[in-house]
Amino acid sequence: MAVLRPLRYARYWVWFGLAMTLIVVYLTLEAPSGRISRIPHLDKAYHFGAFLGLTLWFAALVERRGYWAVSIALFLLGIGIEIGQHVMALGRSAELLDVVADTVGIVLGILLSLLIRDSWLQRVERWLSPT
Repeated sequence: MAVLRPLRYARYWVWFGLAMTLIVVYLTLEAPSGRISRIPHLDKAYHFGAFLGLTLWFAALVERRGYWAVSIALFLLGIGIEIGQHVMALGRSAELLDVVADTVGIVLGILLSLLIRDSWLQRVERWLSPT
């Protein structure tokens, strides 16, 4: 089970992370892929970047022992998005490479999070409220 780090503004950080997640889901389901870019496979970079960002955010919220829960939850979110694209059939297509791009973003996010001892959100909170 993921345990939140001792953060002063944890409630706000969690809500902001959930809002970012909803934005990612909306953007991946809403726009037909042709409207995003004429550059082939650029959407894979978008998937990678979105899941890298979400992983860095949520990994900053939980203790290290919760990184697995973050990884699994985001991986399942990526699969859910692809299922949603397939079911909704709004000009988007489910692609295995999107899940691969999501997974690479998740793995890199976890590896980067492991490089620092405390979370970057803890550093931000120390900066916001020095004691």
